[in-house]
Amino acid sequence: MKRRTFVAGLAAAPWVLAGCGADSQGNRSGASGHPPAPVVPQGLSRRHDFGALEGDIFYVAHPRYGSVDARLVGVEDNTRDAQLEQFALRFELPPGSALQDALYRVEHAQGGRFDLFMQRSSDDSVAGEGYVAFFSHLTD
Repeated sequence: MKRRTFVAGLAAAPWVLAGCGADSQGNRSGASGHPPAPVVPQGLSRRHDFGALEGDIFYVAHPRYGSVDARLVGVEDNTRDAQLEQFALRFELPPGSALQDALYRVEHAQGGRFDLFMQRSSDDSVAGEGYVAFFSHLTD
């Protein structure tokens, strides 16, 4: 290996490690050497489970405000195949929430705490900011 190639590879290593979930020294965020696994909802995994909570307030972790209220304004059935249940949860957050598309810790009084990947939605029917989370489940 040429010296120039080796030195260039060393310079790129911290960027590669950071892209794989590690810091520039190769340390991962979890104690086991792996990033912490997302928390999945207990008792809230199917469309009908969330449908019963339509109109309820969920609390979404916010990097600046600690948490913000998110009202579940809709549960949309997107199922196209009987073997795969697909649906979308539509939330309304207060104006100025400005969340990035990312994984957030969500809490509900009956549903407990769990993680959802939420992304901004261009839903004009909500007064605040619209966000959506998508689910896909193999049916039993």
